[in-house]
Amino acid sequence: MKLQFVNLPDELKNGVKEICAHMGIEEGEVEVDVIKGDKLSTGFKDGRGYITYIEKHHFFRLLGLFVQNYNGKDFCVNEKVNFDTLSLMLDVSAAVPVKISAMKEYMRYMAIMGYNQLQLYMEDMYEIPERPYFGYLRGRYTKEELKECDDYGFDLGIEVVPCMQTLGHMAHYLRWGREAGEVKESRDLLLPGEEKTYEFIEQMIKNASEPFRTKKIHIGLDETDGLGLGQYLRRHGYTDPLEIFMDHLKRVYDITQKYGLEPMMWSDMLINLSGGWRLDKDAKFSDKVLKDLPEKMKLVYWQYGEVLDIDAPMIDEHKRVPNDLMFAGGVWIWTGLLPDNIFSALGSEISLKVCKEKNVRDVMLTVWTYVSTSTYFTSLLEMQRYAEHAYNDEVLNLKERFEFCTGASYDAFIRMSDYYALYSEGEVDYDSKHYYQRFRGEHYTWQDIMVGIAEEQLYTEPRSKHYADARDFYIPYMEKNDKWFKLYEYCYNIFDFLSHKCYLAENLAPAYKRGDKEFLAKAASEYLPTLLEKVENAHMSHRYFKEVQLKAFGYEIMDNRFGGLKERCKMSKRRIEQYLNGEVDCLEELEAERLPFPSGPWGFGYGNLATI
Repeated sequence: MKLQFVNLPDELKNGVKEICAHMGIEEGEVEVDVIKGDKLSTGFKDGRGYITYIEKHHFFRLLGLFVQNYNGKDFCVNEKVNFDTLSLMLDVSAAVPVKISAMKEYMRYMAIMGYNQLQLYMEDMYEIPERPYFGYLRGRYTKEELKECDDYGFDLGIEVVPCMQTLGHMAHYLRWGREAGEVKESRDLLLPGEEKTYEFIEQMIKNASEPFRTKKIHIGLDETDGLGLGQYLRRHGYTDPLEIFMDHLKRVYDITQKYGLEPMMWSDMLINLSGGWRLDKDAKFSDKVLKDLPEKMKLVYWQYGEVLDIDAPMIDEHKRVPNDLMFAGGVWIWTGLLPDNIFSALGSEISLKVCKEKNVRDVMLTVWTYVSTSTYFTSLLEMQRYAEHAYNDEVLNLKERFEFCTGASYDAFIRMSDYYALYSEGEVDYDSKHYYQRFRGEHYTWQDIMVGIAEEQLYTEPRSKHYADARDFYIPYMEKNDKWFKLYEYCYNIFDFLSHKCYLAENLAPAYKRGDKEFLAKAASEYLPTLLEKVENAHMSHRYFKEVQLKAFGYEIMDNRFGGLKERCKMSKRRIEQYLNGEVDCLEELEAERLPFPSGPWGFGYGNLATI
């Protein structure tokens, strides 16, 4: 498409250059009037296009809508602003940090969708000159890199906000005892009530905020269970954790005010320490919270679909507090090698509807990651869902919008959910089976071949055919060889690997126990060598995204995991051959009884599935 923008303001020119290059728009004959006004509207009439926008980020969304709808005939698209802030939080600290080049590409998708804020969740992923172990060997960002990100977002109408931690989730740094020991409460928590701690927090706040234009800062404070039960207990004796928390919050708030910042925090511990639980619809803030919460502290209420009827009462409870409020939902990509886009949608649709009904004006989609997360771009479908809700009362064309904005297949992104439980889009019943047992993909991926702690599930509910069907689904998408080919190939290889691994898990121990040496011989000569090949294919597909999108640090963890799988393929083959050759009398691993895998979304934790 060739467009000629008329009266394009200077503030849009840099961003227009980037987005036009991204969308393949050239300078040409179709004139488009650019009008800053009091509504969102784009269309084509009497031989001319127009884009009427309110804020900078609105323009880029409307530009996408113009390109999507233009065919030389008259049309008009009007939208509304349901949320003042449409934010996305990108976790760059959990495993492998994203390269700035990939972050810029991510922001271009955000701009076309209409986002106006990006929060970078960093933990120890920025520089503190006085603390060389802060982010040591983790791929931390330099101030120059963060400023580059901020500048790029500014051109696209996206405010980049530092999102950090000032109490919990600090284990990556606190492992360095020589430098961090004096501020350590426990493995994960900073030590409250100590001046050394607040000197450190001031260093964090100063260095985290310096590269950015914004005065906003997210100071974290979520999930601080065990507060007051570590070094603090030894020094001061038992103290009510809520009292410790509120005193600490005041100290951190005062530091933000020293630097002229506008803080926000996760609200879960204000509920939990008040004697309730963030997923209990009857939970209340205590009088102490209502009395002592700093009035300029914005609260971020987070809930990712774990309980589907909780948002309305929880938002009502938050509105008892006069502070500003933001809702944060989540796209479930942190739970494994592929995202659960079906379950993400289930929670998002309900939560965003409640936000509109309750007039919550700021919403955020969190993109948490985990060590096995392959690529941040698997979050794009849920990003699109949030964006369409932000500008429409009813979302009727999500598939069409997603495929236009990304060039990817809606159906291909939906089928990624086959990594998890046995359900399809539109067929999810919210019950214990679908929530508490739906993380099975990670169970079957990382459990050991000979010591399969999740194997018992596969005897009663085999998964090998399910994964084979999911694998075959991606064949025609791979044949298109478009810009998303590598992602579809990755899905193919993950499902291919799992179909073979589950088939072996479904049959190996039962065959041994019934004395089927023919199957065991075939396992050693055919199934295990084939599985080794499939693990290698999955590993190489996963590694591709590291090389293109991610920094080098952190991927050693996944190399070790995939390498361990490969080594166990070899060792399992050797063990079976020893048994068949009479070198050992039995295979103790296969004789052991398989018990049901524990219920609950996390089980033993993914990192322990191969090492009991």
